[in-house]
Amino acid sequence: EMIALNKNDNLGARAVLMDQLLKERDLAGAKHLMSLFPQDTMPSITYGSVLVALSEGRDDDARKALRKADMFQPHVVRGLLGDQLVSDEIRGGGVPMGGTSEAADYISYAGELWWTDPGAMSLLTAYKASRPEDWDRLSAIQSGEWRSDGSEEDPDAGL
Repeated sequence: EMIALNKNDNLGARAVLMDQLLKERDLAGAKHLMSLFPQDTMPSITYGSVLVALSEGRDDDARKALRKADMFQPHVVRGLLGDQLVSDEIRGGGVPMGGTSEAADYISYAGELWWTDPGAMSLLTAYKASRPEDWDRLSAIQSGEWRSDGSEEDPDAGL
């Protein structure tokens, strides 16, 4: 009802709804929700589309959806596979899009959907193995060791 009353869903109710539809195994409802927000980059929608494709046996589509989801929220895969995510919450409680806090929020609501699905975990593990350089870069960014120019010092330090 909230989405029917607020077509743009500026409150983000679609994220909670998507997670709940998937928990209830309502794939038709999840697909309908995805169709209402085809350009959505919220983790619940992008990673939810991976779970829908896997549930329907569309493995190639699931791999493509995972690549797309990872472009918008690269920390989710790491968090689902057990890496500790350091909070990047903005002062005053804001959560940056694509950041570790957004990933941790998604995982807290939907992680069980992944962890209880051997096919989903297998897909994540294979995806990680296919992209070791990205995994190393994200780990370095998370730890503060990464520098955009590859040097030991941050070129933007002091700006």
